[in-house]
Amino acid sequence: MIHRSVLTRLLLTIFSVSLLAGCGKPSGESTGAKSAPTQKSTSGTPAKIELKDPRTDVKTAIVHSLSLLDKKDLVGFINTYMPPEALDRIKKNSTIEKFAKGLSAKRKEMFRSSLTEAKGIAPVYNKARDRATIKLKAPAQPLSFIKVGDYWYIR
Repeated sequence: MIHRSVLTRLLLTIFSVSLLAGCGKPSGESTGAKSAPTQKSTSGTPAKIELKDPRTDVKTAIVHSLSLLDKKDLVGFINTYMPPEALDRIKKNSTIEKFAKGLSAKRKEMFRSSLTEAKGIAPVYNKARDRATIKLKAPAQPLSFIKVGDYWYIR
């Protein structure tokens, strides 16, 4: 009987401490501000984790570009996934905002549906691995990506 009582108290104490640890914020932490993710380094001090840019891989670029389109961030989508030389041509003649407004709803939906379908298809790379093609069922043309530097762009 004594053992059961001690065990019950111990379990309740552990449960209470774990609940309290998850609920409160340290007194020095401000609300709303998020710090960068950290991980313990070998020296025991927190080390910053570098977040990978989604454009460094075709598959993550597809997911990220879809998230921009879902948020209706067409300017962000164009700035992020249009090849640099095409972006420069647009900026010489207009602004990205005007260009984005000029895109038809049909063209925007074509991007969204092509990228959605492409999520489940493995890209085929050329020998130099600077071009990737994803053959889609819906549009006649495949979805193409080009690599400029470290990043993939929709061609």
